[in-house]
Amino acid sequence: MATSVVVLEVVQLVLLLLLPGKASSGGTVAGSAAVSGSAQSPPVLIVVSYDGFRTEYLQRNSSAYINELRRNGTTSTHLRNVFPTKTFPNHHSIATGVYPNVHGVMANGLYDAVQGPLNYSYELFHFNPELLPIWALNQYAGGHSGCMMWPGSDFGYGSRNLTCSHTQPFNLSIPWTDRLDTVFRWIRDAERPANLIMLYIEEPDYYGHIYGPESDRIEQLVVKLNDFTRQLHARIAEQRLAERVNVVHLSDHGMESVMPKNFINLTSLVSAELRYDTYGSTPVLQIVPKVEQDRSELYRQLRRAADADGRFEVYMVENLPARWQYNNTRRTGPITAVAQLGYVFDDMWRTVEYYRKHFGVEVTPDTQYGMHGYDNAQLAMNSIFFTYGPAIREQLTVEPFDTVDLYYLFCEILNLAPPNYLAGNVNHIQHILRNGSRDDDDDNDPNGGGSSDATTRAETIAG
Repeated sequence: MATSVVVLEVVQLVLLLLLPGKASSGGTVAGSAAVSGSAQSPPVLIVVSYDGFRTEYLQRNSSAYINELRRNGTTSTHLRNVFPTKTFPNHHSIATGVYPNVHGVMANGLYDAVQGPLNYSYELFHFNPELLPIWALNQYAGGHSGCMMWPGSDFGYGSRNLTCSHTQPFNLSIPWTDRLDTVFRWIRDAERPANLIMLYIEEPDYYGHIYGPESDRIEQLVVKLNDFTRQLHARIAEQRLAERVNVVHLSDHGMESVMPKNFINLTSLVSAELRYDTYGSTPVLQIVPKVEQDRSELYRQLRRAADADGRFEVYMVENLPARWQYNNTRRTGPITAVAQLGYVFDDMWRTVEYYRKHFGVEVTPDTQYGMHGYDNAQLAMNSIFFTYGPAIREQLTVEPFDTVDLYYLFCEILNLAPPNYLAGNVNHIQHILRNGSRDDDDDNDPNGGGSSDATTRAETIAG
């Protein structure tokens, strides 16, 4: 029998990250002072992640304000995110500008051949000590970063193990409006005014897992997120920050419906004498044989089952698709099983029981839940992207680009020198900026020039 680590992503987030406490800023948040935009003030970047916001939600009437913002700023049909399309790998690729096989956060929970099983921890996020998340780069450059529940931001990075000037660990009990209050206190902080905010919102992922992406609950959440976005931009206008603050809105992945009738009983597909452990969570599992000599036979049986079944794929670490950039031999596991879109493995049953017990979800063969983690080429896994602010071109739709390109965009907005190890391409994001790689180019400005009144624009879009 396999011993499965089956806690699904949403449960991991609650059980592994849920920490009590107040927003900390090296202990406490310093007293605030009013800060208004001026030519001498540094630019401010707010990065907002809506976990699990799939692109299809943008087609709903309930996202009207978000779509107005997209039309007035710069947007794309989607972002090309990283595999696996899970929360921690994608958030850390956004933050570091490299793929999971380089930053090492291959899953929300994984098996490291040297360190053993890892969940949310310093060790999970420090596979590669050379990397600096964008908030750490900003700190080393003399700026002040404020990280609101962003995965991995509770830890120090770099040679001096620097942390964010302001940090709020994961705490679902904090209302979204209170999170906004805290973020703007950080920006106005008299001693350490934040010029970079990394703001994580757990929806629509949390309830998307429980009720599925087609549920009424998701419709309600899109309404709520639409209003949250309006409030954020209204605060910017009210606090006279429109000439300084740029906001990047994005998600880490999409969401797909799954039903119990489509659960795959992986255990039944191999001989009982082949003992193994599984790590990670459906639809991507690390499979580690208890006896190394069983590896080839275990793979052979799983390969035969996958070919006959058609609902999942299985790979040895050496033949993983190159486009996934997932071939980290230490943290990938010797064998990887990946379910096809709309299917999951039987580790999902424990999560189903959790939903039944704690949320009253009736379990039938056709009960719909939500899942992600699938091949990042699947449209349902796509991420959203739109951005607005004084550094951003208006009324522009750009071609889809890669999550790892975002680091360059952040650096350009914050006037930071990017590190030389980035996997992205600066050319993919330069045309998003008003000054196009710091060179004004009025011919390409949708407004015919680069000197529009940012305050007036923000007050208009804030409604």
